[in-house]
Amino acid sequence: MVSWCIVISEESFKEYTSNGNRFYFCGNGEWWDVPCIPGMGFPHDKYGYSLMAVEITPDNQIASVTSRWNTCAGDTGEFLSSEELWRILGEENFNKLFSK
Repeated sequence: MVSWCIVISEESFKEYTSNGNRFYFCGNGEWWDVPCIPGMGFPHDKYGYSLMAVEITPDNQIASVTSRWNTCAGDTGEFLSSEELWRILGEENFNKLFSK
């Protein structure tokens, strides 16, 4: 469903979280049905937003937001700012990212 390195294996996931970081996977209600076709605004399109991985540091900072297209900060620049993520997730879901 995605080509993220954190989902390749349990060992890979453990390596990315060994520093205390945690991941949240944010999917829209029907993310599995969104076709893998670049849309208007790629990678900020329906497919890109259909499933995202949000990495949170131990001190509750956003380390990265990775789109389903596998674009994130560090690869091609910042995919989403925290304000954009807040707007997409809504206040309640955004705040859930920071509760352990």
